[in-house]
Amino acid sequence: MRSLRWSGATIGALGAIHIVAHFAPPPEEAGPILEQMRQTPIELMGAHTMLQFHLGFSLAMGVMLLAYGVVVALVADPAPRVGVRRIHTLVCAVMTVLSMVYFHPLAWGMCLVAFAISLPGLGQPPSPT
Repeated sequence: MRSLRWSGATIGALGAIHIVAHFAPPPEEAGPILEQMRQTPIELMGAHTMLQFHLGFSLAMGVMLLAYGVVVALVADPAPRVGVRRIHTLVCAVMTVLSMVYFHPLAWGMCLVAFAISLPGLGQPPSPT
């Protein structure tokens, strides 16, 4: 189980690094590409741009990698201090906000429903599953 905890921590670290790197200034040569993405509209249950979708999916990927790594590490721990439900609820809340900023109503609506469903029993002591 020790190796599984390290594996989870490693993939979670990748997610954290991805999120942090997302906010680094882009290289100068990316400017024209980013501007073209900003000018490319997408009609999917509302008006968005290609850049919005790119940024949203990039952040979502980082959040999901981080969350997956944390959950794997928790499942491998024989006495977790934080329950998987709490991690899941936090991830649902973050994904709801990201979806509201970057995606269409179906995406944020489903994230919001998942968040609401995860709330009952949140105050219960953590269990290993």
